[in-house]
Amino acid sequence: MFSGPLFAVRLTLLGLAAIVLGLFVFRVADRAPVDRSWGLAALMATCLAGAFVAEVIGRFFHYAAMYRVGI
Repeated sequence: MFSGPLFAVRLTLLGLAAIVLGLFVFRVADRAPVDRSWGLAALMATCLAGAFVAEVIGRFFHYAAMYRVGI
């Protein structure tokens, strides 16, 4: 279960969300003018959505691993 394509998707989404958000906010947030901050907000919302999907997949793995056959 923890070596399939869904696990790879989860790790990729979580890694991309953290890396892209961290780098972009570090480099652009200080220099972004106030009138063009919608792009930064959209990127932050996209990264948050990706991290949320990755966490939902992680919870699916957790509860699927707790399923006991025969009980």
